[in-house]
Amino acid sequence: MRVRFAPRAYNDLVAILDYIDSHSPQGARTVKQTIQRAIELIGQAPECGRHSGVANTRVFPAGNIRI
Repeated sequence: MRVRFAPRAYNDLVAILDYIDSHSPQGARTVKQTIQRAIELIGQAPECGRHSGVANTRVFPAGNIRI
């Protein structure tokens, strides 16, 4: 399955990565790689993650999540 971003989500992601890059280029690369891996997994298994409570929307945490 192909993963698509809403225009606003894509613009937010670009802005976030630009901000991180201005403070830590390596940090930006790490965040980008983590997001890319999550997107690949979502593309392979679209039903992964948990229901968000919003119709047709799921939540899939990426990175090191500590609970």
